[in-house]
Amino acid sequence: MPAMSILETVVGPLAAAMLVLAALTAIAQFHRCRRARQPVRTLLAGSASLLQALREELAFHRISRYTLVGRLSVDPSEREAASDLRLGTLAELRSVLLEYDVKLILMTSEISRMAVFDALARDCDDLDVRLCDLSEFYEDTFRYTPIAEINSAWFHSILHPRYRPAGRKVKRLFDIAFALFVGMALLPVLALLAWLIERDGGPALFRQVRIGEGGKPFTLYKLRTMRLGPRGAPAWSSAEDPRVTPIGRYLRRWHVDELPQLWNILCGDMSVVGPRPEQPEFVAALEREFPFYHRRHALRPGLAGWAQARCGYAGSEAGTAWKLSHDLYYLKHRSLFFDLRILLQSTWQAFAGKQFTELRLPPVVVSRVLERATLAQLDEPELELSVSGEWT
Repeated sequence: MPAMSILETVVGPLAAAMLVLAALTAIAQFHRCRRARQPVRTLLAGSASLLQALREELAFHRISRYTLVGRLSVDPSEREAASDLRLGTLAELRSVLLEYDVKLILMTSEISRMAVFDALARDCDDLDVRLCDLSEFYEDTFRYTPIAEINSAWFHSILHPRYRPAGRKVKRLFDIAFALFVGMALLPVLALLAWLIERDGGPALFRQVRIGEGGKPFTLYKLRTMRLGPRGAPAWSSAEDPRVTPIGRYLRRWHVDELPQLWNILCGDMSVVGPRPEQPEFVAALEREFPFYHRRHALRPGLAGWAQARCGYAGSEAGTAWKLSHDLYYLKHRSLFFDLRILLQSTWQAFAGKQFTELRLPPVVVSRVLERATLAQLDEPELELSVSGEWT
């Protein structure tokens, strides 16, 4: 048989088979995309308040990917309210999944994880359903950690042998390169601003002790934006703070007062991206009031950060909880790519002048946290805070 005939005999069926395979792949991909666009019918295993909080959060972020069909009651003796979407109890899990075509179950801290696992293994192992912790769902969907929904077990992910955040050496090289480049480029601007601030009366630089990595104190440098004052109790800063000087108001609006912290970065006290360092007096009180607050000190504090980019100053006890939820998210998801994203978002906000953002208080962040803080204040004496110079 001629060689050309043999080639045609082999290539013809092979080409036809490849075309059929390509067509089947395209059809399968089409169906996957179609399923991905369909809302995921979601069931919450928890209280009505958590279901309502999740519903409001999805609406706020305009996320239509998930349809909340209702919830499983934690307490079998609980009575259903008129507006409550209570579909049953854990003992009725299979019938609820089948009746409402549930594809995703969200577990809250209000229900036993092992009880859910046992119910799924016993009654639902043949059903196409997925399971997720509510805290993990919030992180993947809204990009913050619901600190009222986590406990110490949440930190197992960053202790796992396979957990690989950005390398410290790579991050440090990036910090040094960034500080040198930006510092040299803006040195004339810093010199001019220092001269203007001194003309306003008082030193150009403001020094204050802050808490850094590992809980170690260091001296933070800023351009002075507030009037010098006597010792007294520090106060949270606000958009109309009367202590801010006229030139300081512009410096704070554009975040230019933070530029001397490039020296802190070169010295190794700070990083370009990380949690915002706080005063020792504040830290002592906040660690007592808010669970896991000390975990922020596992990282080197930053000039910019996920909490600063998303929350602004948000100066209050509730604002501290809101920022902590973002600091813990960064602790778990940090990477060099994430740092670059934070820098871009922070730069945009600086140009937009969005220093003081509207404070949002999702219940999964502040409800039980502030409730515990209130109880703690009833049992412990109030801590008197005092600093010298200016407050931030």
